Amino acid sequence: MPRKRKQRVSRFAGLVEGVFCCPHCCRRTPISGNEIDRYGRAFCKSCRRAFLPWDFTREPWPCDSCGRMLSAVPWIGFPLAKFVQWARPKSSARYLRMVSFFRPEQAPGQKKANWYPWPYFEALTMDEATNELALLVVGSYGHRLPNQNGAPLRLIVPWKYGFKSIKSIVKFEFTRRRPKNFWNVVAPNEYDFVANVNPKVPHPRWSQATERDVATDRRIPTRPFNGYAEYVADLYS
Repeated sequence: MPRKRKQRVSRFAGLVEGVFCCPHCCRRTPISGNEIDRYGRAFCKSCRRAFLPWDFTREPWPCDSCGRMLSAVPWIGFPLAKFVQWARPKSSARYLRMVSFFRPEQAPGQKKANWYPWPYFEALTMDEATNELALLVVGSYGHRLPNQNGAPLRLIVPWKYGFKSIKSIVKFEFTRRRPKNFWNVVAPNEYDFVANVNPKVPHPRWSQATERDVATDRRIPTRPFNGYAEYVADLYS
């Protein structure tokens, strides 16, 4: 039996496009291609010093999957806001768009379901991206993130439905216009751009008023914003 091919990824294979300000020499430096090394550093082309923006945290975030399941995972990562602060996008940027990998020879789902608009893509508003709860994740349960969970770098936005937490990010883009997100393109009548957890708004094919707790296998009432209303509700008022 032939051995399964492993998804070839490096820990920080994120591709950042644009011109950013070096925090050391304050000069503008272009970052493109896979220029973040395995330690999470990018190097200024003027002073050659490294950007080192990452402060890691270990937190158990309860996360919702389209109103059907709830689980609390001890993710290891750093605030997305720190990445935005490091990137220093133009003041005209209103959204952060993220794109996953596209390798159908290694990801059978991309090859079989070739009618989908691969690669996977998602986006947040800048207010959402800089919220304290948005997390870029590199590990879980004390270990490096497995490929199937979104290695080398994935997003966790715990107040939104699971499809917003894009896996295996390889590209970040700051944009002025609101970009589309994957499932809103595929099924616009079922998935919107914002996708906040809301028990009062049913999915066209199921109720989202309750969800199954993975730890206990019991149905429990779904909480608005997945229980994080005090941290994020003002973003939408």
